[in-house]
Amino acid sequence: MRALNAIEIYRIAKEIEKKVVKGYLKKIYRISENEFILSFQELFIFIALPKAIFATQYKENETSVDTFTSLLRKHLINKRLDKIDASPFDRKIIFRFGEYSLLIELYGKGNIALIKDRDVIASLNNTNIDMEFKEAKEIEKTEGKEKIIKEIINAFNIGTRYIEEILLELGIDPNSKIVISKEIIEKIKERINYIIENVEKLNVIFYYEINDFYLIEINKYKNYKKEIYNSLNELLDSLYIKERLYRKSEEKEEKIRSIKETIKRLEDEAKELEKNANEYEAIGNAIYQNLYLINNIILDARKNTLKESYDNIKVLSFSNNKRLELEVE
Repeated sequence: MRALNAIEIYRIAKEIEKKVVKGYLKKIYRISENEFILSFQELFIFIALPKAIFATQYKENETSVDTFTSLLRKHLINKRLDKIDASPFDRKIIFRFGEYSLLIELYGKGNIALIKDRDVIASLNNTNIDMEFKEAKEIEKTEGKEKIIKEIINAFNIGTRYIEEILLELGIDPNSKIVISKEIIEKIKERINYIIENVEKLNVIFYYEINDFYLIEINKYKNYKKEIYNSLNELLDSLYIKERLYRKSEEKEEKIRSIKETIKRLEDEAKELEKNANEYEAIGNAIYQNLYLINNIILDARKNTLKESYDNIKVLSFSNNKRLELEVE
């Protein structure tokens, strides 16, 4: 599952807010290094740093309790969620619990930070905490000046694919430079504002061929097989469940492969031990059957009167470190 764009995080925040605001946080789970679940009664908020956040009914068991999660629980459990803040131009979301705020950053390495008033109590990955949301930037309106499309995308950062589609609707090649005019800027703003103002009403379009989704129709994918969802949470939840089940299936297969490899290794070791046991048994029998003669050979070795052979035993070597090597025929 790909990382969510700013406008998609904004849509998710709107959907989640309707479900959990005024509810009480019952539990916080950490199910992997970068995955957390916030439990509100029967609804769970799944956080996958730095990619996504959405509501789900699929609950995972936590792998372990660490210091960071324990600290979140200490301050937030049984606290009422007052509101959720997000911006269509920023990839972060803030859960407000009275004097406490839970900041979730879905960019870079991803981060979760617990803030009381303006003081940071705990932060998972990032110590440079910024509670302010980004807004659209102003583009210099100098007539006749060329601007790289990337600059427009950065100014209206709702998501690269969305800005590219708006530009295409306006007949502008996203891979080119364009002459910035007040008219172009206003048309871009108008289209972006329409998306933001109607973000909760927009259908979510899932394209099967590319296994991806958007809140607007993407012209280059118009002939692809698609499915319409009313809820982005619903789509992400279904994708997540499929992904988790697939991952669990892979983990299960990996465990089976590992067990089979272990069994094969143990079988090989057992065969080697059996082979060695047979060899050692044969050596032991030879020593026992020729014990008297071997004892005489050892005595000759001590007296430096060692012969090359003794009946059915050949002396192969006798080293200075008193190592005597014999061959029993």
